[in-house]
Amino acid sequence: MQRLVDRITSYCVNENLIKPEEIPWFRYGLERKLSTIFVGIPFLIIAFTISNSLCAISFFTTYFFIRKYIGGYHAKTIWGCLTFSLLLELVFLGMLSHLLTIPVLLGVLGISFFVIFMLAPYNHPNMHLSTEEIRGCRQRGLLRTCLVMLVGIIACLVKIKEVANGCTIGIAMAATLLCLGYIYDWRKAHHEKQQDQGHGKSAHF
Repeated sequence: MQRLVDRITSYCVNENLIKPEEIPWFRYGLERKLSTIFVGIPFLIIAFTISNSLCAISFFTTYFFIRKYIGGYHAKTIWGCLTFSLLLELVFLGMLSHLLTIPVLLGVLGISFFVIFMLAPYNHPNMHLSTEEIRGCRQRGLLRTCLVMLVGIIACLVKIKEVANGCTIGIAMAATLLCLGYIYDWRKAHHEKQQDQGHGKSAHF
């Protein structure tokens, strides 16, 4: 995977398709695209295996539809991404879907929307999004979240529970990964701060 990304990146630089300073941004975007393709196939297969078709399709569509603009945590390697994504899918789709009574469903939708409203989008360090781009991602992410919530609530009202569950779980998983992105950054910054303090003490002595 990394070799493929390296080759494509080198080709684009050599052909002057991207500038050298755009390499981190390009690599990150390319890795995300390839990861989505690589992870998406087993992701969808497991969704159909542990859930019915309506719920699986609703979940799969909702998750990727929203995550495109709100962003969130990404594992460093493709295997880490695959493992982490499938584990989360098993937890959310395999376990949470059986707990979604109407009050729980509405509560999960409300909490997920609050998280996305407060935190979206996650500006990954390699993306270098401008203020205008962040604003655009936020608007699109919130609009898509509202659309999916509306579909989920309507499906709940007309008693198409599978679609309602799939939409709710997709939003909840996207919101969870958004939170994890910020938690990862906080832990990384905290660790670096401790290391700097340790080096400072060592230099003092």
